[in-house]
Amino acid sequence: EVLDTPGLFDTHKPAEELRKEFLNCMIMTNPGPHAFLLILKMNRITEQEKRTLKSLKEIFGGDHFLHHTIIVITRKEDLVESISKDTAETDQNLDLLFKATLEKSPDLYQMTAQCKNRYFLLSNKGKVDGINRTQQANQLTSLIDEMTRDNGDTFYSYQYFINLEEERKLKLKMEAEKKEKLQRLQREMEQKEELARLRETELELKLEEAQIRREREQTWARQERARLQAELREEQLEKERLRRERKRQEEERRLREVEEEIRRKERRRYQKSVMLAEYKSSDQSSSSNKWACIVM
Repeated sequence: EVLDTPGLFDTHKPAEELRKEFLNCMIMTNPGPHAFLLILKMNRITEQEKRTLKSLKEIFGGDHFLHHTIIVITRKEDLVESISKDTAETDQNLDLLFKATLEKSPDLYQMTAQCKNRYFLLSNKGKVDGINRTQQANQLTSLIDEMTRDNGDTFYSYQYFINLEEERKLKLKMEAEKKEKLQRLQREMEQKEELARLRETELELKLEEAQIRREREQTWARQERARLQAELREEQLEKERLRRERKRQEEERRLREVEEEIRRKERRRYQKSVMLAEYKSSDQSSSSNKWACIVM
């Protein structure tokens, strides 16, 4: 039985809906498919086809999925037409020609290498007669049987896919919880940063107010210092005025004392001169009386 998988790049379907369709396919093949057939054209691999293989690996489990995958290359007839008429159309010649084609297509070569070089060339141009159709189906079945033997007679199990889905859901849950935790931590960090910003703004305002108060205090201090300095200068000027006044008074006092002393000295000299004059006058009188007595 062959099942066609849903389109991986159906833009009208969300990823979870596609996974449900894949799950339904797995249920229909329970206990699991023997092989995955990845259909590619005989030409350059597109980016969408490369993304398809990558998505399938993510959905069905990487290397385990590749161990059960066969690359089916359509338009085998294009290779047949390129073979010279003198060359027999044999599977060996077609295989050699395809390998030569792989060397010219790195993307296709890498894809087949990931699938352990398991590939099948399929002719699908026009109508394929019943014999060729049956022959191709038998060859493909033989390749699937060979792959199954290489895998230890095992197939891709439905339970493996379920386990992958459970692991994926658990991983998504853990990632969601981690994301939620990170978002919560981010919110808490943003709140802390906002509180820090508010606190910083508050501190800046307080600092500005303190600066204004300090400037006012400094202005008042300058004014007060200027007032005190002015008072001090007034005091000093008054002190100097008083000192000069006392000095002037002292000089006047000394001058008066000197003048008084001079006057006393002058009085004493005058008195002495008067006394001396009286003494001389008295002495002369005495001399006149003496001579008078003698005459007598």
